[in-house]
Formats: sequence, C-alpha cells, structure tokens
Amino acid sequence: MLLPPLSGSAQTQAPLAPTEARAIAEEAYVFGMAIVEHYKALWAYGIEPKSPKYCGINKLCNDTRLYGPKDTAVVSANNDTIYTSGMMDLRAEPMILLVPAISDRYYSFMLVDMATDNFAYVGSRATGTEPGTYAITGPGWKGQLPKGVTRIPSPSWLVFAIGRTGVNGEVDMPALRKAQTGYTLVPLSTFVGKPAPPAAPNIDFPPFVDAKTADGATFIKYLNFLMQFQAFPAAEQTLLDRLARIGIGPGRAFNPADFSPEVMQAIDEGINAGREQVRATADNLGTQVNGWNISPGNAGEFGQDYMTRSAAAWKYIYVNSAVEAMYPTAGVDGSGKPLDGSTARYVLKFAPGALPPVDYFWSLTLYDAKTQVPIENAIDRYSIGDRTPGIVKGADGSLTIYIQADKPATNAANWLPAPKAPFYVILRTYGPKPAMLDGSYKVPPITRVNGFDLARTIR
Repeated sequence: MLLPPLSGSAQTQAPLAPTEARAIAEEAYVFGMAIVEHYKALWAYGIEPKSPKYCGINKLCNDTRLYGPKDTAVVSANNDTIYTSGMMDLRAEPMILLVPAISDRYYSFMLVDMATDNFAYVGSRATGTEPGTYAITGPGWKGQLPKGVTRIPSPSWLVFAIGRTGVNGEVDMPALRKAQTGYTLVPLSTFVGKPAPPAAPNIDFPPFVDAKTADGATFIKYLNFLMQFQAFPAAEQTLLDRLARIGIGPGRAFNPADFSPEVMQAIDEGINAGREQVRATADNLGTQVNGWNISPGNAGEFGQDYMTRSAAAWKYIYVNSAVEAMYPTAGVDGSGKPLDGSTARYVLKFAPGALPPVDYFWSLTLYDAKTQVPIENAIDRYSIGDRTPGIVKGADGSLTIYIQADKPATNAANWLPAPKAPFYVILRTYGPKPAMLDGSYKVPPITRVNGFDLARTIR
C-alpha cells in the first residue's frame, strides 16, 4: 500500500533560515539523486507504453540479441550476457519468480529497491543451478507461503529485476533462448490458484524527469513521489526529519509558495551544489591501480553511503554487487596516457597463472571514448576473454592480448580491434574470487608498444 502523505507545510515549522535551507537541500540531492534517476528505468520498462523498452508491470521481458555498434542508446553495453528485465509492484501481493535448472551457463537476477541497493540475488552464485521458486514480498507482508517457496523480503513496494544470462556469441543464442523460456514471474494468487486480493490503488505516475538536470522544486516533487514506495530504515529517521524542514517526505506535496523567495532560492542553490558534488565524485569514483579504475567495494550495496550511491547512479546505475561481478575500467595505459588507436598499439599481458581470478568468466570489451559504444571492425569482435575461440597462450602459460587498430602479424586470435581514435576498455569479471575482491590481485597495466610501426601489422 502507499504511505500516506505527510501533513502540514513548511509554514507550520520553526522559522527556516536560507543558510539552513541551502545546506539541507544540498544534502537532499546527495541523498535522493539515485532514487530519482532510478525512475528512468521504471518509467521506460514498466510505465510508458511508447518506450522501446516497455514491458509493463509484474512481467518479465527478454532481450534476444547481443548489443553491438548500432545500439547507440546503450553506453558501455555488455557483450557477455543477455538481459531480462521487469518491474514489480508488491503493494497488493507478493510476486513469484520461477527459474529453471541452469548448469551450462552463468545467470543471475539482481533485485533492486527504490534506493538502488541490490537487496537480493537469485542465480548461479547466490542460489545455485537447480530450479527455484522465490516469493518477493513487500515491506510488512505477513502472509503464508507454500512449501518449497523461498521468501525474499524487499525494502520497497516497487522493485526492478535485472536478469543476466551468459551467452558465448551468436552461435550460442538458441541455447540461451531456451534458458530464458524458463524465467517466469506471476502473482502469488495465480501461483497458488486462489482469487487475487483487492487491487492496490492506481498510481498517477508522472513523466520521467532527469535527476541530472531537474531544478530544485521539480527534483523535490519527484523525490517525494518516489520515496513513498520505499520503507526507510530507522537509521535514516534523523536524516528524514531534517529533510522534512524543506518539505521533503514520502508522498508529501511540495509547494514552493510555502517558502519565502530567499529560502526557495537557497533551496535551488543547495540542489545545484549537491549536483556538482555528485558529478565531481562520479568522475573520480573508485581507486586507481595500474591505470585501471576499480569500483568501490560497496557498489550496489550502499547502505547510508549516499554520495557513493548517487555518484554510481550518475556514472553506471545498476552496478552489480562486488561479490557478483567487478568491472575494472581503463581509459589510460599504465603510464597514465590516454588510450588512442591512432597513435599507438597496446598489449595487455597476464603473467603465467595470473589471469583474472573468477568463478565464472572474464572478458575485455572495448568502446569508443566519444560514443561509448563498441566499434565496427573487420572481424566483428567487440570483446575477448576466457571463452574466445582459438585464443593462444605463450609457451610459459602467459596470455597477451593485442589491442590495436590493425591486425597483428601473429596470434591474430588474441586481437581486440581498436579504433584509430581514443577508446577505453572494461574488464568484466563474473564471480570474482577473494583475491579480486580484497584487491590483492592487481590487473596488469595496459602497455604501449614501443616504436609504433604499422609495417609490423597486416592491413
């Protein structure tokens, strides 16, 4: 059910000075940016029928192809898994997620609450390879579940489910589609064959607004609307009380006229200051090792770390929890110089026994720095990794990946084509082992080949 709007207005509270209003508004943006930005996916997948991604509510929809250079709407597209997505509304009753036995490939369903925390996983790592039946229940649900159904309590009434199923190129697509047909999402009443409970009240969903550009009043209106679908923990009550000073609260109506022009101007300034804080943090999110940017260890499980939560939403919303996958990213070589296929050739060399330590798979995907999408190339290869056919190791067991615009004269199976332009790469590691998680494993630097010489390549 929806939470009731808070009563009263700013005029019934103690006098609010502009300096206090500005500070609270700045804090509010850092707290709420991820919540408002999250609405983009809910709107596109569950609410707006004109969206090319529209699926509806309480249904799952499967992508059916790998992303490539023509998919310009998706930045840094994953070339290793096919997505399954769905928005759930748990206000009336729980939803039942059924998955089949999947032992021939990696898969996962990441369940995301309104604050963009990954509150649970179903899949290869989290629940195993056997068939499973899971009930996702809303906050405070007290009902009974049938035997054999595992309960997953959600901290929010609206949930976004993101499924990822591993695929090994186009030849593997028929087998992948077979796995996808086993994914099912139904209401509890349908699952048990009983009459459905009374429907929850209709929600008047407002059109999506971008949290990165919304003005102060618009941002707060959307934040208030979306907060009513999340049950916030007791640890956040003091913060929520403070935000209420400028009219922020679950389901609360926000009226700029409740504030003096000076206070409303201060609120706008605070929202803008918070926006700049988040933007700056997003540009420097994570740690740098050998030219690689390593995501924060609490990615996807932010808790009360609101700045990291919002910076992640700004940079790469819906990041996997580290225990599920890690994504070292590099736009520079080991010496800190930007990667550019027009001026250099590069190698990424893994020493013997030093490949990325993972339980499932790893891959290296390359993207144009400007467009953030894969690059058209002669061999239609956009990623390379442990599943790449024909990849060649050295006599000592080392592995060298050649990252360059032209085909190398030897070991072409180890070639990741680069554009004659600036680019960046993402090393995806699914099921990272402890050495990856604790940072004791260091991804080797991307090295510029000395004496760049196109004569040494086959064109």
